[in-house]
Amino acid sequence: RELTTQAGVIDKCHFIKGDMLNSIPPELAQYTHFDLIAALGVLDYIEDPQPLMEKMMTFSPHKIVISFPREGTLRSYIRRLRYKIQNLD
Repeated sequence: RELTTQAGVIDKCHFIKGDMLNSIPPELAQYTHFDLIAALGVLDYIEDPQPLMEKMMTFSPHKIVISFPREGTLRSYIRRLRYKIQNLD
């Protein structure tokens, strides 16, 4: 909110906090489309990303941006270890 205020676009933004892993927050039910959906630092911490991706797709986004840990960081090593343990590598 601070950044959107500084950028002068706060009146064009609506912030909703929720947990889409378990269910779509009620505040989102009124929306059928988003220009952009961001999943930042999420997919490395859930066992099966498919249900979350399906929920995101119900909003017909123009783009979905997903972040993963940068190569060579502690998080990237943890991700690789987790994938190895789960036979996903």
